[in-house]
Amino acid sequence: AALQQNGAYGPYEKEFIRKDGTLVPVRLNGFFIHLDGQQYIWSLIEDIRAQRDLEGRLQHEQMVAIQASKLATLGEMAAGFAHEVNNPLAVIEGYAYLLPEMMAQGDASGVDEAITSIRDSVERAAHIVRGLRHLSRRERDAVATENIDARTKDALELCRPRLRSHGVDLRSDLASEGWASIHGMELVQVVLNLVNNAFDAVVAHEERWVSVLTRADDTSVHIIVEDSGPALSEAVRARLYEPFFTTKPLGLGTGLGLSISRTIVTTAGGSLELQEGPRTRFVVRPPRVPRP
Repeated sequence: AALQQNGAYGPYEKEFIRKDGTLVPVRLNGFFIHLDGQQYIWSLIEDIRAQRDLEGRLQHEQMVAIQASKLATLGEMAAGFAHEVNNPLAVIEGYAYLLPEMMAQGDASGVDEAITSIRDSVERAAHIVRGLRHLSRRERDAVATENIDARTKDALELCRPRLRSHGVDLRSDLASEGWASIHGMELVQVVLNLVNNAFDAVVAHEERWVSVLTRADDTSVHIIVEDSGPALSEAVRARLYEPFFTTKPLGLGTGLGLSISRTIVTTAGGSLELQEGPRTRFVVRPPRVPRP
């Protein structure tokens, strides 16, 4: 059909089977030629094994870079996590000492209160640990239809301790009710990277807040991360997505966060952009899909 309509077909990719049974990826193109009054189809078959090998190596390097960015993010948030886990542990420890005395005195209401507080504290600590385990794992999630508000909330729960411990106000309004096709934990990583960058930009300022909003319209869904710091300079904006470029002091950043985040979102078919304005404001637009 393509030959009849355009006089050519392709390019498209297939796998050919060799005589020994192995598969060879190939790219096909073809077109009409006329020779001695006859019409022929001239087909070109290109062996693309080397290209596929290169794509595999590039994908591996991308995963290594993503993992490095995850570990750097975990390192930046480690102190906040330690503080957040210590709080429920202190509650559990305190009630563990009080429970024997309450039971000996027959204080049923006190025992109930202690057990409820211990359960709540265990769940709080477990939630933090679950988030850390998911974020630090090496395997890649399958692409799924993800609830944008839920995944953004997961990211905020992970970064909230760090901001709170430094007096940075984390403001959130998750109201998109939108869904997107993307790796779930990679989306969490994107939000974490943006919030951590915002934290670093405002932590030394008098006015310290980071805002995270989710919104949706008829065609797209947005995750908006803004902070109280000033807008980035033109020189910084020009190099913003370069790998290893950072404005942070030596030892406080890898320069991979924004580069990795943009790669994650664009690979999924979305976009990550810096909006013009008086403050630093990033907008993530993952590819919106219907609610399952």
